[in-house]
Amino acid sequence: MMTIEPTDTTTQTLDRPTHATLSRNDDVVTAMTERKAAITEELAAPVLVLIEALLADRLSADQFATVFMPVFKGSGIWPDQVRFAAVEAVFFAVDDYTEAPGTEGAAELRATAASEAPTIAGHRTTDVSPDPMPHGADSAAAML
Repeated sequence: MMTIEPTDTTTQTLDRPTHATLSRNDDVVTAMTERKAAITEELAAPVLVLIEALLADRLSADQFATVFMPVFKGSGIWPDQVRFAAVEAVFFAVDDYTEAPGTEGAAELRATAASEAPTIAGHRTTDVSPDPMPHGADSAAAML
């Protein structure tokens, strides 16, 4: 049996990554990030089409629930957890609607779908409220 002993060069390569190695790692990370984004877009597209149809009254709440459930259950793993949470919120609204259908349930389903659609589409929103107190001495006087 032949044994291969590491050389000093091998040890140095393992201990100190070269610029080329770091560049390849960056390329791999970039490719993985792009792939995750593409997968998420592929998963989000049918959900967004259904939500759009629901909000435009091209689908009733019953029709939406019937079509949405298999789309959601068959979608697999979402790489983007924020967007998945938004789709999951719609899933729970559909589940609630199917347990208690009616006008009020349909309105809640539509409201949830409308509020989650921007996140599912990838438009992250942050809740930034304006500062209620202007800054500066003149501002304090202006408030009186």
